[in-house]
Amino acid sequence: MNHNIQIFRPTDRRSAFDGVPEGERAMIHETTYTSDREDWAAERIAEQMFHILNAPEELLKEDELVLANNFRAEEHYSLSTGDVVDVDGTSFLCESFGWKEVRLTYASTRDTYLCHY
Repeated sequence: MNHNIQIFRPTDRRSAFDGVPEGERAMIHETTYTSDREDWAAERIAEQMFHILNAPEELLKEDELVLANNFRAEEHYSLSTGDVVDVDGTSFLCESFGWKEVRLTYASTRDTYLCHY
């Protein structure tokens, strides 16, 4: 099953370190993730993207390594606290432990997205 993935990063560096859910986010990466697990919920797919974008290369399968290398080629090195992973239109904030479902609203005047609970 194919999943549309978008990754958003806080535009304010302080929000990135604190994992603050509110605030502006810029879309930094977009990809498609193919899973052979049809029973995985969107949050489980977000967790898998965290693994792919943070694990050492030797722990990744070939298709996962392609996703990780494409992400890193854009000068992004990991998925971090404060980032938002959108899976097929459902958005999750990466917290210190786990995920929180959030809502993103496009702010066309600034070409950013606003994150809300």
